[in-house]
Amino acid sequence: MESMESVLLSHEGVAPRRAFIDAGHTSYDIGRARHSGAIFRVRRGWYASVRADPAVVASVRVGGALTCVSALARAGVWVRADDRVHVAVPANASRLRSVASARVTRQDDRAGAVIHWRNGAGSIAHPVQSIATALNHAVLCQSPELALVAIDCALNRELVRLPQLQAAFDTVLARRLLQASDSGSQSGLETMARWRLRSLKLRVRTQVEIAGVGRVDVMIGDRLVLELDGYGFHATGEFFESDRRRDLALSALGYRTVRLSYRQVMHEWDSAEQAILTMIRRGDHLWPRTRR
Repeated sequence: MESMESVLLSHEGVAPRRAFIDAGHTSYDIGRARHSGAIFRVRRGWYASVRADPAVVASVRVGGALTCVSALARAGVWVRADDRVHVAVPANASRLRSVASARVTRQDDRAGAVIHWRNGAGSIAHPVQSIATALNHAVLCQSPELALVAIDCALNRELVRLPQLQAAFDTVLARRLLQASDSGSQSGLETMARWRLRSLKLRVRTQVEIAGVGRVDVMIGDRLVLELDGYGFHATGEFFESDRRRDLALSALGYRTVRLSYRQVMHEWDSAEQAILTMIRRGDHLWPRTRR
């Protein structure tokens, strides 16, 4: 007989009553575990470990499964912070509850949850949706740029494979973003810069290998290098010194280097974009004719 702990572990800490019964446990066993404090009832037919992720517990309490940015963040995918719980529910779902209490209907308390209606009817079998399905929800919930960041990150970290996304993505927008994705993207900042610069019809390459220097984040045209410094990562110590050595080597080879901080990409992009476009109008992204 499979232990209750094992059943809960295979269900992300929150399991339906049927899973315990299928594992050989009786209603008496479930009641005894509740009485001992090892598990507690989330809503009718669902029980959770006292160590279960609160976000997963909340999604089941509402009446669905954790999805979109909530499921993605839990798996380590880069998403914009959202304190709300994103919950996928069947198309025929009823009796949805509050995040805070199974005794309070969602109609009386809508705070704290974003509902994603699934295609098709049926019941929730697992409390956390797959990465592919969560990304499909994110495409419809987030901006195209943020959705692309999440897709790139999930592919880069090998949390999902391309065929899985091709099978799960069921909208024109989702498939368009998948075509624009790049599993080689090393950061959300890189994905954002690539998406924004290509939207300006610029010739952009990422993770370009330069002899004697290594890979650079973004290359615009022939020689305008864009390096993106993650929040606090390049500010001090050996990373600061290494960045300066790379910049010097690039200059010696004739490249033009622009470094953008996390803040400049996330909050000051308009001014950064104008500066980049000024350099492009000046021809800084092209080799001199003699070198061409």
